[in-house]
Amino acid sequence: MNKLNEIKGLAYKRDGKIRINPLRPPIPDLDSLPFPARHLLPMHNYFNAAKKRLGPRPEICKPWITMITSRGCPYQCVFCSIHSTMGRKWRARSPENVINEIKEAVDKYHIRQIDFEDDNMTLDKKRIEAICDLIIKERLDIEWYTPNGIRADTLDESLLKKMKRAGCKRIYVSPESGVQRIVNEVIKKNLDLRKVKRAVYLARKVGIKVSCYFVVGVIGETKEDVKKSIAFAEELKKLGADRFYFSIETPYYGTELYLQAKQQGFLRETPDVPFIETPELSQREKEDLCTSAQVKLNPVFTRENVIRAVLNPTLTLDSASTLVRITHTS
Repeated sequence: MNKLNEIKGLAYKRDGKIRINPLRPPIPDLDSLPFPARHLLPMHNYFNAAKKRLGPRPEICKPWITMITSRGCPYQCVFCSIHSTMGRKWRARSPENVINEIKEAVDKYHIRQIDFEDDNMTLDKKRIEAICDLIIKERLDIEWYTPNGIRADTLDESLLKKMKRAGCKRIYVSPESGVQRIVNEVIKKNLDLRKVKRAVYLARKVGIKVSCYFVVGVIGETKEDVKKSIAFAEELKKLGADRFYFSIETPYYGTELYLQAKQQGFLRETPDVPFIETPELSQREKEDLCTSAQVKLNPVFTRENVIRAVLNPTLTLDSASTLVRITHTS
């Protein structure tokens, strides 16, 4: 049996001290992993719990599961914690492996809807096209969504048409800000906002609904920048996007944002979730801006529910009367 100090990736406590071993290397071949042991979970209870928790969302009216088909992210967004858990190298399951899991879910559990929780599902265009082709070829009667978000600059009309044919009902894109300087120099996302507009337009053109994620309060952002983001969201709404999520940034431990906040004296540690306050934006101002944006852009959202979502970093809105648990900034 291995000694504790020989097990990579393990953190433990000995003699009153916390010890953290070297990281376990990423698994290069994701196809080598078994499918989730869904047979150990009473799936009917899982569906019922989802409906009860999420409320009357049309997306959750059918037997539903989540899936991850790839891991890692090569991009540099300062607030993202995925690098700490999945690494910077993008690794993907083969289309055939993904389809086999979908077929198992459909055949054994009568699944009709899937949330793909990848951080970069469309990074490799040929792979996502192959997945769509196999869904169509196998005549799998499913609909699917990308709630973790996909990069707008990976999409074009031909791919979106294929995604639509394969059952994609809604995509989530993340401009994060409506100010190009903030996107490139502050958030370090390196995303052309013109491509976000193009992706929204094309998605609605082919019949896929679009939700948009924005983050408020990164270091270096001003109140005027946030107002410009709200104006940008209004442009996206005119192009066809129909849901908008404005979230306060969260400086998760291990992210560049956390280090920036700590080094510059902007980090506010709390027993719950840490937050950032800068000379440009206080926490209260960020809450007010997010609430105003949510209510303005999503008429079905009530102000009361929006305030609840903004104040709780583990919740955000997804319907007129429902709060949905998702990652605050992803």
